[in-house]
Amino acid sequence: MLTNSSRILTLDHPIPYVQVNNQNVVKATPLDPQRIQIFAQSTGIAQVNLWDENNQIHTVDVIVTGDGRELEMILEAQFPNASLTVSPLENSVIIGGYVTHAEHVNKVVEIASDYYPKVINNVELAGVQQVLLQVKVMEVSRTKLRNLGVDLDFIFGDDTFATSIAGRDKNILLNVIDGNTDLLFEIEALRQDNLLKMLSEPKLLTVSGRPARFIVGGEVPILVPQSLGTVSIQFKEFGTQLDFVPIVLGNARIRLEVRPRVSQIDETLAVSLNNITTPGFRVREIETGAELQAGQTLALGGLIEHRVEAETRKIPLLGEIPYAGALFRRVHEKVNEVELLVLVTPQLVEAMDPHEVPQGGPGDGTCSPTDHELYLRGHIEVPCGMGNCGQCGKKHLRTGGYPNPYMDTDHPGMYTPPGENGTIEQVVPGSEVIDSEARSSDVIAPTPYFGASVDRDADAMSLGGEATATDAGALMRPASARRSESRNPAASSPVIQGNQFKAPHWDGADQASADNRYAQPVASGGDELPRLLGPVGYDVDN
Repeated sequence: MLTNSSRILTLDHPIPYVQVNNQNVVKATPLDPQRIQIFAQSTGIAQVNLWDENNQIHTVDVIVTGDGRELEMILEAQFPNASLTVSPLENSVIIGGYVTHAEHVNKVVEIASDYYPKVINNVELAGVQQVLLQVKVMEVSRTKLRNLGVDLDFIFGDDTFATSIAGRDKNILLNVIDGNTDLLFEIEALRQDNLLKMLSEPKLLTVSGRPARFIVGGEVPILVPQSLGTVSIQFKEFGTQLDFVPIVLGNARIRLEVRPRVSQIDETLAVSLNNITTPGFRVREIETGAELQAGQTLALGGLIEHRVEAETRKIPLLGEIPYAGALFRRVHEKVNEVELLVLVTPQLVEAMDPHEVPQGGPGDGTCSPTDHELYLRGHIEVPCGMGNCGQCGKKHLRTGGYPNPYMDTDHPGMYTPPGENGTIEQVVPGSEVIDSEARSSDVIAPTPYFGASVDRDADAMSLGGEATATDAGALMRPASARRSESRNPAASSPVIQGNQFKAPHWDGADQASADNRYAQPVASGGDELPRLLGPVGYDVDN
């Protein structure tokens, strides 16, 4: 029941007596011999005891909660896109649910405080809270661009570097750029022409409100004089340093606090004290914040450094002559104006479910090309699987370097499967891909090279004659190629002829020994095999 509400309790027989154990919570009022009105006065739990004419007691438990309907209506009117729940208690209220903007959380608490003295805030911000920051820190030679007639304002937009940060140095400029692939092509073109130098290109993943830090460089030891002639060592970082604090605001908007810092050792700024030289550092740093949509790019620039560069121009050979060569060469000094640019692109990301993770890794499913494919066709990688050989026209099976018994020695790196028309009757170790014509009764479980076969049922699967290799420690094969589980050398005999598998012939003396389970295979006549050895326990004919 809600506070200030009532219920009518109707019974089948008269009730001569009524008792309430907590009258501060519930009040019982008889209306007639068979009806009683229950009124909820305040939040809490109470029991109502009823006696009938036979003097039997009937107990009714009553739970009274606060009435938060008025507060729910106000919150729904103020935040129509939010999903909020109100759970009133005796002297407090629990507010839960989700809002679409981070600033709405404090407003919800303020409204609830007018109704209850204590508000328990369980409101969360809806949407993804993980932020991926894609950063590019680069240096651009404005002097070289000016000599070539290239304008940075044209590359990055009409007003990219024309908007000053309020309250900052007028030399620090920024702008927000919408996602545009043309910008990436222009940056790459400048880098190929040695007009742009990429200092770092990190990607940082963090959650909303948590700082992220990235540094590329090192630490230089600095000697610090102490009292009594002692010296202590402190390490100071230098290089490219990036500090970020992203805050997700909702509706794919992100407030980004960013502080890029680029420092380098400058011997001209070194200081000597008590025969101890302390190196100096040249630092360029920006600290600012902006609000932008996910996928937009924040461009920071305006940190300009003037560098004196020397260029030697000389006549070949004559300019290298000692002493007299100075007459044929000239050293030209110029001031190079270098600007530090920082591009930051935040993205909202979330983890993938297990079924969404791509199978395999880079290079999985591709193999090294043959000499014919590499030198004549120019292929660097070729797909694994069945294919016609460009040299002989036969079908070969590529396995990307995995052990495979069907080795074609005429073409290194190529494998020829048995059967007609390239039908795979027996596949590589560890694979669950079998003959496309195989029946479920012809399939057995993977067999280790020193283990026994275990029968199992499997559904036939047509894979177009392709085979995969995932584990070199087990073998999937059709029932026609089964070998004896007892591994008796006398009972073993070749199952498939030609360039195909043979049944293993184990040395009887080593068969029972657990320490010699990798014994060398021998031929049927007892002689060692001079041919190419396949997986342990098998011999392969060329």
